[in-house]
Amino acid sequence: MRYDDSTQQYTALIAGINEYLKGPLMLGNATYKPAGMIAVLEAAIAAINAIPPAKASWKKAVTAAQVADAAAHAFGLELKAYVLAVYGKDPEILSVFGVKPRTVTKPTVKTKAQAVVQSEATREARMTMGKRQRVKVKATTAPSVMVATTAVKA
Repeated sequence: MRYDDSTQQYTALIAGINEYLKGPLMLGNATYKPAGMIAVLEAAIAAINAIPPAKASWKKAVTAAQVADAAAHAFGLELKAYVLAVYGKDPEILSVFGVKPRTVTKPTVKTKAQAVVQSEATREARMTMGKRQRVKVKATTAPSVMVATTAVKA
């Protein structure tokens, strides 16, 4: 992991500073004393070491939030159904609960025509008939009946 390598490198840098660098050092545009250099590296090590516990607590918080959200969602659906059942006609009260009244959309003429065509096609495909249509159906030929005779010996 990148952070493990970094902490090992920073620890080695601290050891090198303690052993070989005794006076101030100019790096970039700033001058650092040995204690200041060590402080920068130790701050990085502390921040890196704080990651795993923070990640664990974050995961725990996310899980708790998901559980709470699922429970609240189920409760909210039930409450919304109740509010609509009791106050379904009053938009002012519904708006206080943050619920919109149910709207019934009327189908267009085009939609109705498509439904009729589809219904007729379904009836034809299934060969279904209504009561009056079944009455009109007559047998065109006389039914043939085969009677089997068996001889009985006494």
